[in-house]
Amino acid sequence: MTDTVKYTVLKPCIACKKEIHSVFPQSMDREGIQAGQPSNAVRFSGSGTYGSEFDDMNENVEYAIHVCDECLRKAIENNEVLVHKQTQTHQYLEAKTYYDDVI
Repeated sequence: MTDTVKYTVLKPCIACKKEIHSVFPQSMDREGIQAGQPSNAVRFSGSGTYGSEFDDMNENVEYAIHVCDECLRKAIENNEVLVHKQTQTHQYLEAKTYYDDVI
């Protein structure tokens, strides 16, 4: 008898609603730790921000979405996604510029 390998089904792609599966088989998943690692998709997570009705940072809520590789690729090609290479220096300069402008 051959065992069928099972993969956890995650939340679907937010753009096209395609089903997203975990990259790791359920047999490798210990206590749900790896279940959030999508296969052929990217997981984005964050909290609400000031100015949004989802500004609930004081409640320690985090939101997570999946975007399949195909939808993300199309969005990048259509210039709908901000893409930049992030370095430690870049993060510092970006934050410094922001705060200098605010003050």
